[in-house]
Amino acid sequence: MKQFLQNALSLCLCAILFAAGYSTSAQSEPHIEGEFIVMFHKSENAKAFASDMGIRWSEQLSGLSHIHLFRSEGSVDDEKVLRLLTSDERVEAAQFNHAVQNRETVPNDPGFAQQWHHVQGGDHDIDSDLAWDITTGGT
Repeated sequence: MKQFLQNALSLCLCAILFAAGYSTSAQSEPHIEGEFIVMFHKSENAKAFASDMGIRWSEQLSGLSHIHLFRSEGSVDDEKVLRLLTSDERVEAAQFNHAVQNRETVPNDPGFAQQWHHVQGGDHDIDSDLAWDITTGGT
């Protein structure tokens, strides 16, 4: 039983360290300077929030999920602004606005050509190849 508890504790510790490393490494990727994506816990007046925080509201990205794009004014340190945003009790999540590039990938599955439901000329498919150009999962 003691060995089981030690293994469970080690596994939990590894999971916590991995999660901490994952969240910080995602923010260290190249991003659009001075731009932040913020998700609120509930509907907020985003323009008033921007005024309170000393940043500029840019646009609503999702009304249903309460997600907005903000821009910082002047030459303020992005890391400092992000820390300020994430510490606000109204904010559920905040991150840099990362640039997304199309990957234009085709799966390396040798049977891909036989899987008509992915790509089919008569448009009776799910067009998954178009989604793969945006993301294939992972980080």
